[in-house]
Amino acid sequence: MSDITWIQAFHLLMQVFVDTVTDKLFLTSEQLDQLMETFMAALPKELKKRLQLCA
Repeated sequence: MSDITWIQAFHLLMQVFVDTVTDKLFLTSEQLDQLMETFMAALPKELKKRLQLCA
């Protein structure tokens, strides 16, 4: 198995975060979308740009 990239690792961590928040906090999809938008807005521009390229 080859090494994963930093962005792939970050994506996997974010997916675990979203799954955990959804499971434990019982957020609606709208609330989860708002949480993710707020999180993405708080990221540094360079990281945000790289993540959007991978989406």
